[in-house]
Amino acid sequence: MTLAEPEERDNTVGHAGLGVRAYITDRYFIRAEVKDYKIFTTRSTNEEATEWKIGLSIFF
Repeated sequence: MTLAEPEERDNTVGHAGLGVRAYITDRYFIRAEVKDYKIFTTRSTNEEATEWKIGLSIFF
């Protein structure tokens, strides 16, 4: 006996992103990135998600 049917999760996804990298010195740099995701569903509304990243990199 099945109590609930699983939701269909075979959806198309599109995304766009933008990033920046700035050198602090020759060995250190900081970077930032943002991505916007759109999940196209069969329902009346699509899902949206935004991803933010920030990082510090060091060369040895």
